[in-house]
Amino acid sequence: MHLITLTLLDSEVRGVDPERITEILRASAEPADRIEHLRTLGGPDRYELAVFLLADTASQARTTARQFCERAIATDPALRNHRLAP
Repeated sequence: MHLITLTLLDSEVRGVDPERITEILRASAEPADRIEHLRTLGGPDRYELAVFLLADTASQARTTARQFCERAIATDPALRNHRLAP
């Protein structure tokens, strides 16, 4: 299991509740992502994401975590002004 941390930025500073972000992310997870646990902290313009997932390598885990978060950003209107920090 790998722990990947990512930063989610909100360009409009709308202050989405961190628990709501976790719910959105969880809803966008697919079985192939192999997500075991999610946690979101912070706000209103910057959120720290902790993604625990199963992967063969740390590089694969990071790629999967970023793709999974990008999918949530692209599909949920509540995250339309959010982006992952590089």
